[in-house]
Amino acid sequence: MIGRHWIRRRAAGPVLGLCALLATGGCGNTEIIVSGHEFLNSGSMKVSALGPTCGCLSLRNHSPREIMLESTFYGVPLGTVLLAPQEQTRVLFDWAGAENQDFYLIDAYAVDDQQRRGGKLKMSELVSQYAPFVETQCDDQTCQFGGLAMNRVIEDAEELEQEHPTRGIEFTSVIAASAPLDECGCLMLTNFSAHDLTIRATLHGTQTGQMDLSAGVTVPISFDWAGTLDNDAYIIDAVDVRTPGDPPLAANSPANAPGAATSPTDRPGSAMTVRLKDYVKIDGTLVNMTCAADFAEFVNHRTPNLTEAMVRCPWKPGNSNGLGMRVAYDKRTQQSKIDAAGTPTPAPKPAR
Repeated sequence: MIGRHWIRRRAAGPVLGLCALLATGGCGNTEIIVSGHEFLNSGSMKVSALGPTCGCLSLRNHSPREIMLESTFYGVPLGTVLLAPQEQTRVLFDWAGAENQDFYLIDAYAVDDQQRRGGKLKMSELVSQYAPFVETQCDDQTCQFGGLAMNRVIEDAEELEQEHPTRGIEFTSVIAASAPLDECGCLMLTNFSAHDLTIRATLHGTQTGQMDLSAGVTVPISFDWAGTLDNDAYIIDAVDVRTPGDPPLAANSPANAPGAATSPTDRPGSAMTVRLKDYVKIDGTLVNMTCAADFAEFVNHRTPNLTEAMVRCPWKPGNSNGLGMRVAYDKRTQQSKIDAAGTPTPAPKPAR
């Protein structure tokens, strides 16, 4: 594999350098991280840079046919590019993730006359390098991410650096949601992956609820204003649920590639925290809704005769307990009951 080894920073001092040189198994809590690229026996190419820099490949289609290159991360397609015979391209990629088994796969496919994808081909037989692999800055203008979009880490970092909206929905590697003060909102969440998920919601690190989201299913998710501060927002994340007998990951995922590292979360009957954007999409959102005991409600008073004039988004969709993103609403409801009850009138003092 082209690249260099480095030690994950779990300790400091010359011992780590010695372990890297000797490549022994008795050097304590260390892990060898490999960066660069490698052609796999499956026909794919796996790539991963040595963060925080990026890697750049200079590729040429040396075959007499047009081909399509497709990039994936744990089986989730990221992007494609077409290469004509003898065409060259430079491909930039980041380090894919924090774990040693996080890397991208690039596959080659045949294309028909209408540039539709055909059967899978072997990368090593069609693609070669016309210049050496290099490590470079991730903003290198001479080598860009382009259509293969192998920039999931960089993309998430850029989104997190942007100014957060004070109210609304923000979708990065997780979903942040909060409605305008004293109002509620709703989002339609679709699991477009082939895996069942358990989605969870937290408010300032405390879980408010969780529910199952099966593959291919769309559910309405309601939420309130979370609190009075600008940074009060619910965070929605997910775990990929793997049941006994199911394959741990997609057949062409990096963790299933030859020589890939395995971990307990890759075994059947376990769960793995996932990057939400790779599994779900938001099909619709609505804020400025009225909060009610059983649902968040929107009524369009300007066109009351339209069938879509009323929208109700339940707190507990289907047979689930929901995500419980009604903490602020419940506090307000409880306070209203206390205020309505009033302060008890003191009993008169007994006469002497």
